[in-house]
Amino acid sequence: MGLDILPCRITDGAQIAHTLLEAYRGDPFTSRMYPGMAHEARLEGNTQRWPRNFIRGEYKRFIKVVDRDTDTLVCYAKWDLPTAMDIKWEGDLVAPATEEELNQFPDIEGTYQKYAFDGMPLGISVENVTAVGKALDEARDAVKGDRAFMTLDLLATIPTHQRCGAATLALRWGLALADFAQLPVYLDATPYGTALYERHGFQRMREVVHDMSRLGGEGWYTHVAMVREPVVREKELSAGWDGGGTGNG
Repeated sequence: MGLDILPCRITDGAQIAHTLLEAYRGDPFTSRMYPGMAHEARLEGNTQRWPRNFIRGEYKRFIKVVDRDTDTLVCYAKWDLPTAMDIKWEGDLVAPATEEELNQFPDIEGTYQKYAFDGMPLGISVENVTAVGKALDEARDAVKGDRAFMTLDLLATIPTHQRCGAATLALRWGLALADFAQLPVYLDATPYGTALYERHGFQRMREVVHDMSRLGGEGWYTHVAMVREPVVREKELSAGWDGGGTGNG
């Protein structure tokens, strides 16, 4: 199986939504953020909000890994960059929307507002998000302090392509960019991703333990605040990323 790493396009909304929902299907934390919301409704909402999120992503990098054999998106990553930094890197992956693509979305803002409420996805439990958000924000602020970070906001792989190298490819690309810019990387790891991040140099900084009974669920769920410090890699600093844009599963 061959894998290609590419920049996301404004037309990728449906495939990204599918990847996100399949990757987190059955995750007890995510399910409590959208209690009672049908899978199809979440899929539609994610798809319809994507064009607006994409065009407002100047300081973000939306990355996809595609299965070369089926030409389908199997992994999605969203990286947040420091807004004050203008990073020029030969290995960067950005795909601005073309005029033809934009013509497919005549009312981007209006469509987004139809599927959002007060800046949050329609259908999300504001009560549950507020309950967990404060602890996550406090941990993030304590770890980051006043330093500039790149942040891995999302990394999701569909189950059929997990443990096939797709997530590693997307992760390695972002780490190469961080090393080029000499930026540390921050992320909030779920219980399923911690081992992958540790293998790539991330250190556990803090744990945020959620009592799921407060969210209408059961048991406990732990996010781990993790940081990877930048390293100097002479080849990438001089010639861009050495991943070559492709990888094997």
